[in-house]
Parts: sequence; structure tokens; C-alpha cells
Amino acid sequence: MKPIKKTLPQLLQLCLDKKLCFASYREPGCDIVTLAQDGGEPLRLSVDHEISEQRGFAIAPFVESDSCRPILISPDLISVGDAPDESLFARLEQFGGNSLNGCGDIGETYQCDHAEYLQEVDSLVTAIEAGRFAKAVLSRVEIIRDDIREKVVATYIRMCARYPHSLVYIFQADGHLWLGATPEILASVGQGKLQTIALAATRKNTPENQKFSAWSEKERQEQQYVTDYINDLLISFDLKSVKRGLPYPRQAGNMLHLCTEFSCDSHEIGGKLSPLLQALHPTPAVCGMPKEAARTFLHGLEKHDRQYYSGFLGPVNISPEQISLYVNLRCMQVCRGYAQVYVGGGITSDSVAEDEWTETVLKTKTILSALDN
Repeated sequence: MKPIKKTLPQLLQLCLDKKLCFASYREPGCDIVTLAQDGGEPLRLSVDHEISEQRGFAIAPFVESDSCRPILISPDLISVGDAPDESLFARLEQFGGNSLNGCGDIGETYQCDHAEYLQEVDSLVTAIEAGRFAKAVLSRVEIIRDDIREKVVATYIRMCARYPHSLVYIFQADGHLWLGATPEILASVGQGKLQTIALAATRKNTPENQKFSAWSEKERQEQQYVTDYINDLLISFDLKSVKRGLPYPRQAGNMLHLCTEFSCDSHEIGGKLSPLLQALHPTPAVCGMPKEAARTFLHGLEKHDRQYYSGFLGPVNISPEQISLYVNLRCMQVCRGYAQVYVGGGITSDSVAEDEWTETVLKTKTILSALDN
């Protein structure tokens, strides 16, 4: 009788059980890649680390804090595809785990209710009408009081199947366990090109909404804020070869977003990708416009810590000279006995509070639908 081959879910579960620092991800149109670190802690990224010179899976928060810092999971083991080699399991068994990497109980963050969220939207609209900023992205947290740790691997595999146009990931590091599916590239480098996109506004994926003409002026303006910001930023870096496409509805699972694509020759950015990322992040798509004014107002309004939600993450030189960093949207944080789902939406002067709430409910359901068959 032939021995039963071990599977990718078993590989991932072993990484979780041993409290290894690891990440597994699937980019659009690519194989699943799993990388694990042998003991120790992930590298803490700082302004002194030029990211284009690193190798691993990078993770950065919305705002850095003592419990949520930019990190890099450096690979001591890499597996590509959904049929891992048997020898990888023997190697992983020899790896030294670290209790600091396992998901912990960091304490539930603040969860606002329906009425409070409506008040927050109205506060933002009032501030926008007063001219303090043009747009702000308000987020909230939905706490799931259920221990879903045994479902994490199956949920990740299910998300890989459901969201072919997104980066789907799971990572465990530094006391955090997160998984999600995000369609939004912050920046990518490969084949001689640096690429980024301006993504904003959300609708259900229907044949009618796939036409740009079907989108409202409010939605187009929301996306235009992001487009103008990124265009001006790239110009400020003196990138001569920048090309900008026309806006179009881009699919992300069962939803659509308005998208404008940018590209330029990667040699123009040289070894200064980190400064560009610091300037890009957070984009107006997750913060607001003007960025600093919106961020300051949101800091006083939101009562929760976004942590890695609306930060960025992705593989860095796992494939030679290929970097793909995505904005961390549609994600959940898994803790002992509960999980925290993070969602948000762009607020402008035309926003209707109840409609904004409904949009976050739809996004929450999309994330949670992957928990069960």
C-alpha cells in the first residue's frame, strides 16, 4: 500500500501548531507559495532597510506601534504549489518554533455599533463640507466571538479558490495571525516596470456596473482624488516614463472598484523604493485627501487600532527581482477565542451614512463567507 501523500493544508497546520514564523500567499494567476522561518523573530524593518534589497514576505501596519511594527518574514524554507514535497515536512519538524509567533490574546479592539458609525460618517461629512479635507476613509471592526483557529487553514484554501484576482494570504508572526484577500496593488516591480494603481469606490459585480458610465459622479470623484494624488506623487519623484491608463471597473471577487493603472521604467526608481513606499502609504484609498489632514481627523474619530489593516504586505524578491506589495484590505485577525474583521469605505461630501454602513456590512459578509462552505 502506497503511503498517503501529505498536503498543503497539513503543511500550513504544522507551521501553525509549531508556532513558526511563516507566510503563505497566492498572487493572481500564480501558484501558492509558502515560506517559513526557522525559529527566532521576523526582521524588524526600518527606514535603514531598502526594501528592494531584502528577501521575504513584508508586512507593514497602517500606523507603526509597539505591538504592530513593519516586519519581514525571511525564508529558511520555501514551498511552491499545492503539493509540497514530502521532505519539507521532515525539515519543518526540525525547525524551532517561538511562542511569540503564535496568535495571542491581544485584547479585543473597540467595536462601534450601527448608530455610532452613522454619527462618525456624519462628522466626516460635516468636516468635508467645512473644507478641512476632500475625502476620508472610515473603518470599523466586527468582532466574531468564536474560536476559529481550527478553521484558519481551510478558510485560507477556500479564499484562494474564491478570489482569483486578489492576493490571498495567511501569516503568523510577532504574536499576530492574519488572513485576507486584497485586490489592490500598492506597488510592484518586475520585468523592468514599476507599477501602481489608484483604486476607489465599490459596487457589486453586475453586468451593468462593469460599464464605467454606470458609476455615479460621487464614485468617479472619489476615485479621481486617488488618481490625482498618485500622479502628483510620481511626478515629485521625477519619474520621466510614467504612463497612466483610463479609469475602468476592476473586478475583486463579487465586487467592483474603479481603477486607474500607472507604470514607469523601474530603473528610474533605482534603490529608492522604500522612500516611494513611505510617500505612497497610506494612499487616499485607505486614508483620505489631503492625506495628513484626513489622517489627523481619523485618529481622533476612530476608537480602534487598525493594526495591519490598510497597511501593506507581499512578497519581496522571492522570485528574483520581483516585488509585489498590496494594500491589506478584506482581512481578519485571528486571536484566542475570537476574530476581528476590518472593513472601511471612502467618505465624501455626497456620502449617505446609511449607505456607507450597508457597504461595510457587505464587505464583512464577503470576508466571513469564506469561513464555512
